Amino acid sequence: LRLAFASLVAGASASSSSDNGSIAWYCVESLLAKIHQLRTLQPRPEAQCNRLELTMVSLLPSLSSQGGLLSKLLGSIENLIGEEERPIQRQLLLEAVREEILQRVGDVQRETVLRWWYDMLQRQAVDGEGGRVKPTIRAEL
Repeated sequence: LRLAFASLVAGASASSSSDNGSIAWYCVESLLAKIHQLRTLQPRPEAQCNRLELTMVSLLPSLSSQGGLLSKLLGSIENLIGEEERPIQRQLLLEAVREEILQRVGDVQRETVLRWWYDMLQRQAVDGEGGRVKPTIRAEL
């Protein structure tokens, strides 16, 4: 699911010279809407919600920094992390973001994403136990 959706968004983003990325962003918004819908259900479908959240993180290398889509995606990912009430899931999302940055984000986007990463870690200020990020995560980048 992660690879397929990331490929869909990357394709839509690459072919979006005439629509300013609206097709790619529509895909992102659709995924966000589904995540928010699942988060409100009782009982919460944890496995499905987790997969969709990780899919959102997998979109990081799929959007270019031109047109502001990458910045909007980064803000959406930060909101997902900040809204996550379960420390273990929050830590999983942070680790997934770190892996995307280290392994898949391209050189063109890297500066924007790294700046956001460091700022986001300070704003979120969480570690794996009670919601605060471990300092080693930041140092590893």
